[in-house]
Amino acid sequence: MNIRNVITLALILAFMTAACGCGRLETYGEKISNRNITPIKEIVMHPEQYTGKTVTVKGKIALECDTGCWFHLGEDKAMLYTDLQPYGFAIPQKVGRTATIEGSISIEDGKPILAGKAVEIQ
Repeated sequence: MNIRNVITLALILAFMTAACGCGRLETYGEKISNRNITPIKEIVMHPEQYTGKTVTVKGKIALECDTGCWFHLGEDKAMLYTDLQPYGFAIPQKVGRTATIEGSISIEDGKPILAGKAVEIQ
């Protein structure tokens, strides 16, 4: 392969990498205002301490409804049900991706629920 072909190939690869948006942060809903991450495990173990409070959590999307209005967010074997309907938006299918969510905690049937108002997906 001559130098011209190598340069052409390198330019094509660079363009394709830039075009695919690799590493781009996707945002949905409002902008996250609090960057202090609360461990999901802490919320699941002590939901009464977080009820009515706004928190920011980070984890992997483990299960998502078909329309993207709710999902389970997992971290260290703890799962937190996250509902986006209260804020009137949904996300595309992102199972397996890491997400940062800001929202408020409530308790339903003894389990914590995060009403997400801001979502960032990496």
